Amino acid sequence: FMYLVAQYKKPKVVVELGVRGGKGLVHLHLGHPDAQLISVDIDYRNLHPQVRGICKNTHYLEGVTVAKIDEVAAICDQYGKIDVIFFDSDHEYEYLKEEFELYDPLCEDGCIQMFDDLNWGAGNQSGVWKFWQEDQGGIKFGLTGLHGFLETEDFGIRIKT
Repeated sequence: FMYLVAQYKKPKVVVELGVRGGKGLVHLHLGHPDAQLISVDIDYRNLHPQVRGICKNTHYLEGVTVAKIDEVAAICDQYGKIDVIFFDSDHEYEYLKEEFELYDPLCEDGCIQMFDDLNWGAGNQSGVWKFWQEDQGGIKFGLTGLHGFLETEDFGIRIKT
């Protein structure tokens, strides 16, 4: 799915917050190899060893996503505003809200903002779900019950307006 988003949007700048093994990063890169990818993760020990070889034009920033905002902003100053962003770091409500408020101003109008694990945890009680329900901006839709297709059951997409 993320491959198709990148292929359709043809972004200049893509940000993935919370990378883990790097599968999403690879899909975003393969969808549009010319994009500048900004990968932010607290710890890259779980990154699959082949990801760095596959994902060219990638800036790997290690640390807490909210603490890396100035480094991400500096990269955006060089390459342009964010066209696609994937929020998949800390799933707690307060953290996601802060993360969104910091990164959203770096996103261009029309930016595809993706949120993983809307229903992470005990049924509609996750911080991601709470944030998703409260957010009144953009054009939004959620994909649920797609386990096996997206490797998650609940995925939110918001188009910044």
